[in-house]
Amino acid sequence: METAGEHAAQDGAQRDEGVEATPMGETASELAQGRLRRAAGYRLDVLPYREPMPESVWRPWFLERVGKEALVFETANGQVLHDLIGGKGENARNLHYHFLMVAGWHPGGASRVAGGRSLPAGWWCCDGDNFSLGDVLQFYDEATLAAARPVAAMAVYARVSMGGTNVIPNGWSDDGATVRAPNTIGVVKGFREYILAQHWDAEDWPLGPEYASASVEPGNPAIGAGSRQDFRKGSLGWTEKMGVYRIWVGQDLLAYQHLLADAKAQIAALQAQLQADPAEAAVKALAVALNAVG
Repeated sequence: METAGEHAAQDGAQRDEGVEATPMGETASELAQGRLRRAAGYRLDVLPYREPMPESVWRPWFLERVGKEALVFETANGQVLHDLIGGKGENARNLHYHFLMVAGWHPGGASRVAGGRSLPAGWWCCDGDNFSLGDVLQFYDEATLAAARPVAAMAVYARVSMGGTNVIPNGWSDDGATVRAPNTIGVVKGFREYILAQHWDAEDWPLGPEYASASVEPGNPAIGAGSRQDFRKGSLGWTEKMGVYRIWVGQDLLAYQHLLADAKAQIAALQAQLQADPAEAAVKALAVALNAVG
């Protein structure tokens, strides 16, 4: 006797088998640009239908948006999708054109989502056609998703702020104590928490570890002592009074320019003295050096 679950599974298989007979690329594009675009308050990004679509086109588009928007895409070869976690394939026969959502990207290594299991680089997906039971994510490695041949996609932005969700920047890793950029430099404690809560630019890598400073901002000495970490596109600072915050690095740049100009002026003055009276200049230079060390 057929159970309700078996009937539902068979119905899903038949439905998907019928879908594959008619390519859905045009429909995906129309859906994204038509009905959803008219939905009040939603903002969309659309990757128009293209078959074949080079990986050099869809992959950076996915990486830029994954984990930030609801990213739905269409495959042209859905039958190859095989979940690395559950070990199951798609509940369909000869599945081609198929829709699923990408929920995250994993750079490779230990995965918190998978309970610490080591996984290759790949994509966390919500695939309603997978044989897995329950509310679980599927994991498709890079080669599998590429073999599924994405041909169209859309990213739907939330209408309200989705605060409280930690997001690991694409290509970074996090072990619960240190979030680490692709250049292997880590960010810890309050700076780590700030990055995970801010949808941090994945290309804004740290240039070095956090360090203590008697003056966190050279361009604003009133801020006082604390700690600082410098990144490609800016800096983070911490003081007891302000907590963690973004440093306005333009002020620091201007302050360093002034310091450099002053240093060049002092060097020029010392060179002039040396040329005028080498002996006197040597004595003065020695006095300055002794004063500095003693």
